[in-house]
Amino acid sequence: MLFKIPKAYLRNLSKIKFYFNNFRVIDWRAYLGLSLLPFLRKLPKIFTNTTLVNSFLINLTTISCFLAFTFGINNCFDIETDIAEGDINKNPIAVGKISFKNALIAVLIIGILGTAILVFYTLNLEVILTYLLLLFLGGFYSAPPLRFKTRPFLDIISHGFFFGSLLYIYGCLIQGNNVLTVIRNPLVPLIFTYSVILNLRNHWEDYNFDLKANINTTATYLGYERTQKAIVFLTQVHWVMLVTFCSVVSFQIFVATLMLFFIANVLFLFRLIKLEKWLRVVDIFTIVSYMMLSLH
Repeated sequence: MLFKIPKAYLRNLSKIKFYFNNFRVIDWRAYLGLSLLPFLRKLPKIFTNTTLVNSFLINLTTISCFLAFTFGINNCFDIETDIAEGDINKNPIAVGKISFKNALIAVLIIGILGTAILVFYTLNLEVILTYLLLLFLGGFYSAPPLRFKTRPFLDIISHGFFFGSLLYIYGCLIQGNNVLTVIRNPLVPLIFTYSVILNLRNHWEDYNFDLKANINTTATYLGYERTQKAIVFLTQVHWVMLVTFCSVVSFQIFVATLMLFFIANVLFLFRLIKLEKWLRVVDIFTIVSYMMLSLH
């Protein structure tokens, strides 16, 4: 007679995938990339330098825990919003697949796990404090009582840090770089600015729903038209910053980014593409520019 696995055990086992879905791994791509950007230049040495391999793996593991924590917390405290928006597929709590309590416990465990792994690897206070700051800002972006995402301007500023410049700074610090040297890197304010733009774009796209639901964001505070103008303005400011930095670093990269900037603006100013598509083109050009700078 074959051994039978209890049905209750199988049901509990099947729930694991819902906890995994709650971490929204598919949404990590850009943010994971930002934390790995500092390793791009050293990519050829990753498989030959033991110290670098360890730093890379710890960075990958701990940032994965941070992203799981942040997206999981967001799902825990955005249940009503996701149901109202009809966007419940990304939130297994909203459809009753897992309970709020169990989801929150799982999220807290993954955050503690990331911290424990980091402390086991290094006692560097700058690295640990940066990681704890990531968890704090990422957690309270969605969680009460602070819930930064419902506080105009604090929403985009906090996003600029925990889903922007701090990810890059952490990736640099975990390799042993000096914190003062890292924060002086022009990529830090560039990434912060672009993360602010991305968050403002997200609020702009959700403007009508947020307004009806009485959710306070920078976009609802400014209004639809002014938010759109702010996005275009900040995008241009970011490009000017980027081109200026490239002119100091490398003439070749300066020419390349200037050409990308020129092409993007010609497409937009002559209305060859709509604003939404222009922003997608800008995203691609920005990623290419960041990679060129990181490889230099």
